[in-house]
Amino acid sequence: MKTATEKAKKEYLENTCTEIMEFHRTGRYDLMYIQTKELDWKETQGIQNIDIDDSQGNRIVDQRQVLKIWENYFAELYDRPNRPETLEVEPEEEVDTDEKGPYILQSEVEKAIKEKRDRKATGNDDVPGDVLKLLGEGGLKIMTKLINTIYETGEWLKDFTEVTMIALKKKTQATKCSDNRSFSLIAHTAKIFRRRIERKIEDELEENHFGCRRGKGNRDAIGMMRIIAERTLEIDEELCICFIDWQKAFDRVNWTKLMRILKITGMDWRERRLISKLYMDQRVKVRLDRGETRSVQIGRGVRQGCCLSPLLFNLYSECCTQEALNGLGDFNIGGQIIQTVKYADDFVLMAKEETVLQGMINKLI
Repeated sequence: MKTATEKAKKEYLENTCTEIMEFHRTGRYDLMYIQTKELDWKETQGIQNIDIDDSQGNRIVDQRQVLKIWENYFAELYDRPNRPETLEVEPEEEVDTDEKGPYILQSEVEKAIKEKRDRKATGNDDVPGDVLKLLGEGGLKIMTKLINTIYETGEWLKDFTEVTMIALKKKTQATKCSDNRSFSLIAHTAKIFRRRIERKIEDELEENHFGCRRGKGNRDAIGMMRIIAERTLEIDEELCICFIDWQKAFDRVNWTKLMRILKITGMDWRERRLISKLYMDQRVKVRLDRGETRSVQIGRGVRQGCCLSPLLFNLYSECCTQEALNGLGDFNIGGQIIQTVKYADDFVLMAKEETVLQGMINKLI
């Protein structure tokens, strides 16, 4: 893989340099500078501040103590003490063959690899995603066999369950762990499983859910809200709106409830078993400039940086919202009650009357 990667990098550089020279020869300096800028690669760096504040507000500079503070922060954030003992699914002998789920086809693996973006950070296996695109027919067969082995046995490889997080500052003067945003480095091979369950989760989401979905984005959500507001003004109707931003929503997903939702929505047995094993076996460590913390278990929340997390969170929030707001709301469009517009962990509640809106807020919160 290393030889193939170096060869591909060399070919890319040669082709890019040839294009730059051609742009210079033809006087297309705008394209020349754009192409040159793409060659200005910079190594991704982790958190820059060496010191950090502890829970009492004392500034800690000793690196071993800093690592310990980060370790305790993530253990508390992800509620390790209340971690469920098990996320078992029903025994295999009690499940019909049709409910277990079909095996993954080689065409599915090939399509998932082609759709991957280039130059993404590697996971614990140190295998770049670009390398997977160099696999020939034989490599695809081996990859498909490996993935189906995981799919059949329900046992993940260690590289998939070990998660390395890096912390990036939310603000310039970051002195606390909470002043940083954490990102996970996930093995690219694990991302192939996303395509299998994405279609099923998409069928369960309503049209007013815009976060982390293909063909839907924040501009669509903003456009929908603007159209609703303008149409309401045109017919001289009242519209009461409440904007809600859930705090640490991705980090507080209850695993037991998530597994129950996956079963209710008809997720195949093998996929539910894989997800349960992935969450129970995962361990997290934080990478800083001068070292890494020990790997710790976590007890709640979706995996930061994992390609499955946005899908699982969307489904989790959708089902929880429907359960809380069932039968509530009075804002009607075309005979349909519109209660919310959702974008990831940002919610908009809508109602014609303040009392109805307040009742929805009380029920939801």
